[in-house]
Amino acid sequence: MKKRFEIVGSSSSMISVPSFDADMPDHAVEYAASELLSHTARLLGICARPVVLFIIDDCDFFAATRQCRLPSKPVVCVSADNLRADVIAHEFVHALLPTNWLFLAEGFAGAMGCHIGNDCSHLLFESLTPNEAICHFWSGTPTLEDLIDARVGQPSLLSAERFIEPEGRMAHLLAASFCGFCLAEWPEIAVTLGNEIVSDCREFLARVTGTAIEDLFVQWEESLAICK
Repeated sequence: MKKRFEIVGSSSSMISVPSFDADMPDHAVEYAASELLSHTARLLGICARPVVLFIIDDCDFFAATRQCRLPSKPVVCVSADNLRADVIAHEFVHALLPTNWLFLAEGFAGAMGCHIGNDCSHLLFESLTPNEAICHFWSGTPTLEDLIDARVGQPSLLSAERFIEPEGRMAHLLAASFCGFCLAEWPEIAVTLGNEIVSDCREFLARVTGTAIEDLFVQWEESLAICK
């Protein structure tokens, strides 16, 4: 029997998103080669790029990133109350690997945040790795099939506004676990993602891994068997 679905931090204010069209604070700190940025890039197997980091003094704000491709600089905004390595690394992945596919964006960012933090508390599951949390809480829904076609700007469990819901957080957890599995098995996947504009998430994953997407889902779920 699965344990009761308990998640740390249920406040909807945790996912407040800023207006990037508004004026940003004057105390912005620009990170061209910070230690955490460089470390995150190395773990992904890619080169770091300049990132602008804003620290927002707002207790109702968590974190957000405006993605862009070179030569523009992505903008990462983090609340002063959430200056944690796992949170910032999550946002740095969004900056380093811009994509319109939410499954890939949230998956790789979530995987890296969990790796840096050695748990998935930044996804509001306390003191558990993604696989441990899945084995504790996942009842079989949502499925990867439900999530893989999610795109930026379209309704999805992976949308920021759904993160306040248990199903939304579980969706982020599943994406993080799956993309972490792919990164471990096919380390070149992040390089490939960073070098191209993905037109089809399923085709991209199948091509880079050399595995049919249905078989890839099975392999990922089999990787969870150790804790079932």
